[in-house]
Amino acid sequence: MKKLVKVMLTGAALSILSANAAFAGAWVKGQEPNQDKWWYQNDDGTYAQNGWFWIDGNHDGVAEYYYFDSEGWALTNTVTPDGNQVNENGEWVLNGVVQTQRAELPQAQDSQAALWMWTENADGKRVFNEAVMDADFADYFSFLAEDGGAYETTEQRVAAWAKASERGAAWKALFDRYGIPVNMDGTKLWADRAASFTTAPGLSVDDQYAVTAAMQMILWIKTDGMSQAEFNTTISGDGAITVNAVLQMFG
Repeated sequence: MKKLVKVMLTGAALSILSANAAFAGAWVKGQEPNQDKWWYQNDDGTYAQNGWFWIDGNHDGVAEYYYFDSEGWALTNTVTPDGNQVNENGEWVLNGVVQTQRAELPQAQDSQAALWMWTENADGKRVFNEAVMDADFADYFSFLAEDGGAYETTEQRVAAWAKASERGAAWKALFDRYGIPVNMDGTKLWADRAASFTTAPGLSVDDQYAVTAAMQMILWIKTDGMSQAEFNTTISGDGAITVNAVLQMFG
C-alpha cells in the first residue's frame, strides 16, 4: 500500500552517514568556474580528498564509491588515476554496473536522531525518504510474521521488536526519547482519522523531524500500514513540539 507523507516543516540540512572514511556530512556543489563539480564536506569541517570514499548519498542504507582529487572534487565520467571507471554521477562502475556496499544507518541515540528518514531535495528542503521508512516498516512486519502474534499490546510488540532487530531498537529508543505514545488507541485512529501529540519542552528544529518521523512509524504500526497521513508540525517558544496528523485509512 502506497503511503503518502506530507510534512509542513521549515529548515534545511542534510546529515548522511557513509560506511567508511567519509563521516556524516553533506554534498556541496561548486561555484563558478566549478559549478559542474561536487565535493563532500564532513560535519567536522574536513572534506573528502585524495582517494576513494564510500558515501551513502541518499540515505537508502547503500553506499556508493567515489574518487576525490587532491582539491576535493569528485571525479565524474572518467577513469580515475588508479585505472577505475566512474560514471556521470561519480560512482565506481565495473562492466557498467554501479558498485555498492551496505551503509551503517545512524542510530536513534545519535545527536541527529531520526534524520536517517530524511533527505535533501534540489531546493535544499528536507523530504521524507520513503524507501528507508518502508524498509524499516517491512522489518517490523517481518518480526510480526515470525513472533509478533505472541504479544497482546503494541507496547509489548515494540519492546519485542527492539530485542529482535537493530532497526526496532533504534525506533524504540526514538519513541522513548520523545515520549511517543506507543499505546495510542488504534480504534480511535480509525474513527477520528486524526492524531495529535505534544512533547516536553526544550527541543530543537532537528527534533521536529525526529518526532514527526516517530509519529509516522507509530501510526503505520497502529494501522498495519493501511493509512496515509498529512502532518502539521510546530515548535513553541519553549521548545515543545506539537504534531497534528490528518489520516486517510484504507481497507
